[in-house]
Amino acid sequence: MEQLYHQAESKRATLEAELFEIAGRERTLLGRPAQIRIDREDTAARIAKLEAALRGAAEAPGDDLANAERTLLKVELAALRPALRRLDAELLSHSIRMDLVRAQRDVATSKFKI
Repeated sequence: MEQLYHQAESKRATLEAELFEIAGRERTLLGRPAQIRIDREDTAARIAKLEAALRGAAEAPGDDLANAERTLLKVELAALRPALRRLDAELLSHSIRMDLVRAQRDVATSKFKI
């Protein structure tokens, strides 16, 4: 009898931990769209600034420093463009991820009530 009690308590503790973890993910996701928009705006502004700098930086054959600066601008642009696409994808998929976490919460809650 005592063994059954300990098993039930262990199961309860596991389910409570699962619910706590899911609730944490849900809280994190709730505020994420606002942060994504801020990050996206910052990234887009940085891209625009780099593109303007790249347009203004003329190629200078023989000027190694100018060519290195142009290369640096191109590399940073190459890194930021996919980052912007990732932010867009995350924003687009946010409602689906929220639905998933809520479904996981509902499943875990139903297990807890059994």
